[in-house]
Amino acid sequence: MPQSSNGSRRDAIIDVAAQRFALEGFHGVSMRDIAKSNSSSVAALYNHFDSKDDLLLAVGNRFFGAFIPRLKQAADGTGDGLTRLLAMLRVSSLVGQAFKNELLSISRDSRHIAMTPVLAPLIASREACVTVWDRVLHQGMDDGSVRSGLDTDGVLWIVFSAITGILVPGVDDVSHDPLGCLTDLLTEGLRPRV
Repeated sequence: MPQSSNGSRRDAIIDVAAQRFALEGFHGVSMRDIAKSNSSSVAALYNHFDSKDDLLLAVGNRFFGAFIPRLKQAADGTGDGLTRLLAMLRVSSLVGQAFKNELLSISRDSRHIAMTPVLAPLIASREACVTVWDRVLHQGMDDGSVRSGLDTDGVLWIVFSAITGILVPGVDDVSHDPLGCLTDLLTEGLRPRV
């Protein structure tokens, strides 16, 4: 069955919103701004989304819908904990690049997301990701491929901050490999001390 033009319009609105939210933040953009960028009316936006929060939820769901299955696949792959952590890092970078605006949108406005009940599914998706990372970090500590006694919250904060930082506009013109540098730093920092 062919996709209706309604679905493509909805997707186009999400594309524009993700781009505007990523660059200007949720509070820096109005529904009127999104409608104008989409060459449509505010009424047309409200035909697809109940509110600007509902639109941000769609932006975040697009990212998590692509990311969570691939993250879980990498986490459940073969190899020791460190090998799987590095696979998860690669997946995070690849999906982050593919859904850059969506990831930056939800990263920029995490405080608003945390305080807005309609956006609770995004918090639940984020927590599901954190649980997967935490599980594999602990498995790595248990199998000896990752240094024991790590502050997993601290490691995850560094990983998430670094991936988001790599995606910030203007960083894509670098002549070095930021993911490779992060992988090297993490690999050496996570390995057990000899």
